Amino acid sequence: MRRGYADTPVGQIHYRELGAGPPLLLLHMTASSSALFERVAPLLAEGRRVIAMDTPGFGLSDPPPGPDGAIEHYCRAAVGLLDALGLAVADVVGFHTGATIALELATVAPARVGRLVLSAVLLLEDGAADREWWRERILVPWTPDGTGAFLAAHTEWLGYYVPSDDGEFFRSELIARLQAGTDNWWAPNGVIDYDFAGRLARVTNPLLLLNPREDNLAAATRRAATLRPDAAYVEIDGADGAPMTHPEQFAAAVRAFLDAPA
Repeated sequence: MRRGYADTPVGQIHYRELGAGPPLLLLHMTASSSALFERVAPLLAEGRRVIAMDTPGFGLSDPPPGPDGAIEHYCRAAVGLLDALGLAVADVVGFHTGATIALELATVAPARVGRLVLSAVLLLEDGAADREWWRERILVPWTPDGTGAFLAAHTEWLGYYVPSDDGEFFRSELIARLQAGTDNWWAPNGVIDYDFAGRLARVTNPLLLLNPREDNLAAATRRAATLRPDAAYVEIDGADGAPMTHPEQFAAAVRAFLDAPA
């Protein structure tokens, strides 16, 4: 994959791209980076120009100025990347946090999005109580120290979804978490505060809800499908790291949706 930087109104955005043809923008989960799509991108790049973006504050992209308005900031970064690359419209795939950013992009700039794939979405069920439960579960602060003891929290978290025999994936995700630094909670906090159901109702683009069955957001994604019975819905194997652990199934579902007649 070729790497590059784009100058945008919200700072420098790092991206990886592969292939040629109609553009397909990939938005990763957090804390992660565009490296999450290293295995699936070649499968999607047959006849397409695949662009995997490091969202602000992750990978090698510039961070947001602060925690407020995170999803809107990430959306502006995505628009800025499309502008910098001269792309009027792109199909978009978002995974976890990336799905929320992709949804925001489709609702505020629907003309910039062709077909939309939302995979593993956080659709909250019980208002404020549900939001606080998620904050306690995933917003885990950490502080680096001179002994490396702080790494234990990261390795424990990665153990929830990285297979024990996949050292390459483990290394990639650990690097991404450390690159994001101690402000990596800004992005998931923005997702928790986001009105996903309200925005989902506004989507007019062709829509696929893609659900890895063992993902910690699988139940939420099924609920999202009930709100949009007109959308395509596909379940595949895999958990929080499905683009890396099940790239063939992930790519096959995305390609079938993108290639389907209008």
